[in-house]
Amino acid sequence: MKKRFLLLVVGVLATLTCLAGTTVTTHTVTFDFSTVDGLTTLGIAVPATGGRTYLDNNATFTLGDVTLTNTNSTTSSYKNSIYYYSGQQSYELYLNSGASLTFAVPSNCSLTAISFNATYANSLTDNGEWNGNATSKTFTAQGRTVYVFTVAVTYTKTVTTPDLTTVTGIGNFKQATPGTPVRLYLPDSYDARVLAVKHNANGTTDAYVRDNTGAMLMQGISPNRPMACNQHLAGWIDGQYATNSRGLPCFVPASGLTNTTQLVIADPVTEAAVEPRSITADQYNNYLADWVTMSDVRVGSGNITVSNGLNMSNYQAPYSGALIDASAIVAGNGALYLVDQNGVTPITYVIDASQQFVSPPQNLAGVRVRLNRTFAEGAWTTFTLPFTTSDFTGDIMEYYGLAYGPTAAETGNAYDTGRMMFLPVGEMEAGLPYLVRASADIDGMIYDNVTLMSMAPIAVTYTVNDTRMGASEPYSFVGTFTPLTLAVNNANKVLADGAIIEWVNSTNNQLPGTSAYFVTPANQGLELDLQGMNDDIATGVKGIVMDHAPRLKGIYNMMGVKMQLEWEQLPPGIYIVNGRKTIKR
Repeated sequence: MKKRFLLLVVGVLATLTCLAGTTVTTHTVTFDFSTVDGLTTLGIAVPATGGRTYLDNNATFTLGDVTLTNTNSTTSSYKNSIYYYSGQQSYELYLNSGASLTFAVPSNCSLTAISFNATYANSLTDNGEWNGNATSKTFTAQGRTVYVFTVAVTYTKTVTTPDLTTVTGIGNFKQATPGTPVRLYLPDSYDARVLAVKHNANGTTDAYVRDNTGAMLMQGISPNRPMACNQHLAGWIDGQYATNSRGLPCFVPASGLTNTTQLVIADPVTEAAVEPRSITADQYNNYLADWVTMSDVRVGSGNITVSNGLNMSNYQAPYSGALIDASAIVAGNGALYLVDQNGVTPITYVIDASQQFVSPPQNLAGVRVRLNRTFAEGAWTTFTLPFTTSDFTGDIMEYYGLAYGPTAAETGNAYDTGRMMFLPVGEMEAGLPYLVRASADIDGMIYDNVTLMSMAPIAVTYTVNDTRMGASEPYSFVGTFTPLTLAVNNANKVLADGAIIEWVNSTNNQLPGTSAYFVTPANQGLELDLQGMNDDIATGVKGIVMDHAPRLKGIYNMMGVKMQLEWEQLPPGIYIVNGRKTIKR
């Protein structure tokens, strides 16, 4: 594509010397009184069947640079009017005897030909056909009513183009004196690309453009073809430099000078799609009018605001307090105008284990989430998310029940122990805490099309009815989405590096977000039994449990109640037999 694109630009450059000086162009407009579209274009009400639309004296109608003035007859009591002529199956202008139509153009234009399509046109001045050179020409109906269908008007327009200073590239253009017309030249080698486009209600276009030297907003232009993201620009265009109300560098039209006839607007053929630049908040003012991605933007705080300034369809505003990555145009004054194009998601919600998480006010379906947290291969850790997912490379264990572990007398320690039972699962539910073990190092994750839940994290609690542990005292596994400072007491416990359970103290009471902790009865110990993990481990994962004496002997149900019947006499179900989970079918 590059070679073909360059040849197109060279062809345009050959006309450069013709641009400065005086240019004369020829135009033809047609005043159509015979159709609904024609009347609507002129702003004339279409009459009802059998009715008329009367034209006021001195009423004016404009097409292009031509103004038509209606003058009603002074010898007839009737105004000129629009009527539907069923014989011709069309509308027509009744131009009464003595009435006239005057066509006029401004001083830099000249009427050269006017032709009436009318019944009884020979009753008009010059028989309704005129050629000449004038800025005004009047036609009068003489002796009878003339029925006018259309009038074609040809005129010339003279435009004087001043000699302009040529600036090459956007970077140099932004150094031009504001308000002074210049010629902006964009060589093909500068790789000028359209980043984003907004179509305005008045028919003009706002286009954000980047080349090798900078970015700018082409504001309020009327391109000769629709503009869109990824297009190449080359050639030149006359206009002036300005800054808009948001402080953006802008190319704005210069009266009587600006058009895109010498600017090539070409779709890419083999080139990659244009991409945003990754920046930080403190680099914001260095990338005005550019397309960027900015990470860890806190919605509703600081100097950065996020909005739908480009009228993106299906826009869903990020909620206040959310931490997001934004794909956007740097719109000035701290504003980001979100952009949804080239496969780059405009809003990615961020859950960072080291930063506060703010829950959405209502569930958000179909969103993208970036998790900023690392997992070491083979290491057990806790994990809690505000959405449901099965996307984790490794083992996932859910707390499903509690049995009592060894007593203080059996272990020789100063406390009794509860045994939390965990089963492997394939999916993590929103808000529930889990134990996970990554099968490879993970440095952050992306989750697509998830439902971010409006909820608080969940505390999963089971009890064992055993007086030696305290009647029905709870053992809880408590999730957290946001970093948390735990109370230092004899109840809170955490899973530490090296896969051991630690009592919370002043050195380990800072819990990262998206994790979980354990709450036991005061002064009681804890061990974790991970079913199906490493069968040679007696009470769970090696090192995750404090060293204890062998498990209690006997058969217990899932509530920790010892069964008095023999195995053969028990009904089908799940039991803990000599400390191991066993299913009887």
